[in-house]
Amino acid sequence: MSDPDVFFGTMIAVIFGAIFLAGFIISIFFLFALQGILELISPENRKVPPGRVWLMLIPVFNLVWQFFLVGYVSDSIGNEWRSRKLAVNEKRPLHGLGIALCISTLFYQFILPILLVIYWVKLSRYKSTLESMQSAQVLDKF
Repeated sequence: MSDPDVFFGTMIAVIFGAIFLAGFIISIFFLFALQGILELISPENRKVPPGRVWLMLIPVFNLVWQFFLVGYVSDSIGNEWRSRKLAVNEKRPLHGLGIALCISTLFYQFILPILLVIYWVKLSRYKSTLESMQSAQVLDKF
């Protein structure tokens, strides 16, 4: 491997690492927000204990748990609003948007990596072709 390849690979690793870290930090703040609202909801109106939001940190399990959590949070907010006799515009507050978020997460978790692998494989083929052509040109000069 040449120095530019090592540099490029290192830069890609650093960029992906920074993106992962940023996403993880955002996720932690989001989970604190979910826990916070559940803590403000009366225990009798909660469909899930506030601490259960942290189950979202379990890889793979979180892909299923997120759908349950959206329902639980939605129903908990709805129950709290109704018990306080507050007007609620939706039967299940935030439910539709939450499900859309879950589906987009699934898309990100499954489709994006597949597309990335396909792209990378094709990119490698193009690179190999160019490298073999360069090798052939060098041999032709002798």
